[in-house]
Amino acid sequence: MCGLGGCSNRAPLPERQAHSLAEAMSSALRRRGPDGLGTHCDDDLLLVHRRLSIIDLSPAGAQPLWNEDRTVCVIVNGEIYNFRELRELLIGLGHRFRSRSDSEVIPHLYEEYGISACCERLAGMFAFALWDSRSRELFLVRDRLGIKPLVVAEHDGGVTFASTLPGVLADGRVSRSLREEALTSFLTWGFVPSPWSVVRAARHVLPGSWLRVRAGAVAEEHRWWTDSPVEAATTDRDVRQELDAAVRSHLVADVPVGVLLSGGIDSGIIAALAALALPPMALHAWTVSHPGSEEDEYDDAMRAASHLGVTDHEIAIGATGLTEDLFERVLTGMDEPLGVSSLVGLHQLFQAIAPETRVILSGDGGDELFAGYDWHLGMPSVPAWAERPTFRKIAPWLGRLPRGLGPVGVIGQVGRRVSRHPASVYLDKLRVCSKDELHTLGLNTPQNDPMEQKAVDAWDRFASAGELERMLAVDRATALVDEMLAKVDTSSMAYSVESRVPMLAEGVLRASKGLPRERKRRGTTGKLCLREWYAELGPPGLAARDKTGFNSPMREWMSGSAGTLVRDWAASGLHLSGGRGLMDSPRLTFGCAVLGAWAARP
Repeated sequence: MCGLGGCSNRAPLPERQAHSLAEAMSSALRRRGPDGLGTHCDDDLLLVHRRLSIIDLSPAGAQPLWNEDRTVCVIVNGEIYNFRELRELLIGLGHRFRSRSDSEVIPHLYEEYGISACCERLAGMFAFALWDSRSRELFLVRDRLGIKPLVVAEHDGGVTFASTLPGVLADGRVSRSLREEALTSFLTWGFVPSPWSVVRAARHVLPGSWLRVRAGAVAEEHRWWTDSPVEAATTDRDVRQELDAAVRSHLVADVPVGVLLSGGIDSGIIAALAALALPPMALHAWTVSHPGSEEDEYDDAMRAASHLGVTDHEIAIGATGLTEDLFERVLTGMDEPLGVSSLVGLHQLFQAIAPETRVILSGDGGDELFAGYDWHLGMPSVPAWAERPTFRKIAPWLGRLPRGLGPVGVIGQVGRRVSRHPASVYLDKLRVCSKDELHTLGLNTPQNDPMEQKAVDAWDRFASAGELERMLAVDRATALVDEMLAKVDTSSMAYSVESRVPMLAEGVLRASKGLPRERKRRGTTGKLCLREWYAELGPPGLAARDKTGFNSPMREWMSGSAGTLVRDWAASGLHLSGGRGLMDSPRLTFGCAVLGAWAARP
């Protein structure tokens, strides 16, 4: 894990300007890579890399990393988990290596196969910039599911890119003007949906995509991987084999590796498999506790740690754990606004982990692959009469009927449901603020919100796979990348800790998509194949526990010492978005506070 940045310019950068920009980007990305700085300037190109040393800690592993004749180089954020196999393949083809770094396989793969085939052969989490000095082309690449971030901005001077928005904004040529419609979208979802950024001039490279940049302009954008249905059926055994292999590959590092452990199934399985791959008691786990709160699951995590032979560390966050100082630290480490209260616990967690280990494994992604959320029970049903062609034809008109509890209100509600795309209806489960609540605050839903379009695309792409697979595909295309992965990346990188997600390995994803529906969900019980496996691996009873998630006691926190500060910032954030009125939801209040405080930063 590292931080990268740079630019491709329409005209050569003067040496002094290139040096100043490299320093500014380096400063903005420092927490992502405290171990070293690497730069490369080639006429109209600048590459900047902040290093977090994980594999090959020697100077040979410093980036940029080159091919044999120094015509192709790469700067990388992330890890390539199959680098050993790729290295052997490339050596057999005559390539020579200077380091033991996992990233060094990339320029050689590109030489051998070209950019798309290079990406397809990589198993890992990655964002990278590859420079081919022969063709004077820069490739900006993001991994399949968007585990690692990559932001770009096109401006009059060229194209600027970085791991984070602050890294891009370190280039003074990039306008800081906010995207107004993104502010309303943020209040709707609790995050700004990609490819939008909160800044109008910047955007996120979509997962599974690469950009070809030449002479300071984006010449081509290509989707090298798409989340699509699989034809081959899989079994529980396939899932177990793929996940066990993923955990083992994710343990490869030249520094200690630990795990995040809750009382749940996903983190429990990751901890169990990691413990089996290591000597007894060698694995360390970290767990957040909320003493005195209903959200606390520390006792269950302790049971799991004891049963698995794992050394567990408690990170206690009291019921009044949100302090003014902690809120400020969360904001300081935030690349873009994220209205997710679990960031508070994650910051305290990674702050405690940082002195002990630089790499951590988490169970993130299990719900989006194996149907672990309550809303995966199924789509809202409609009366049989609403399925008739006549009703569907007039549904858009009926949807404009007044809202209410009487017969007219019911018909209007059904009309609105039937006239919308199913993916849009499904997204209602993910909204922090409904359309009606937005209207109460004086706001309207943006007409071109990318969240809706991504959901529709994913839903339609999985038409042959059934309703449950469609819901999971929407989850992966939306909230997984823009909320779940983003919050873990921003909170872990604030303390220079690399977070790895074995559940999202390509082999595990592929096996999950081929699994029969009944092995994922039966009625109100989700993740059946994982539950049964954890019943074998974990302590008695834990596999049957209800899902709680990584939650925070927001109502208690709002009555604590930071409550007044949060409410003041929330009023500022609502005003910034153009809204007005009172907010009853603690989650919406926290999101508005984040927006207001983030926008006020220098």
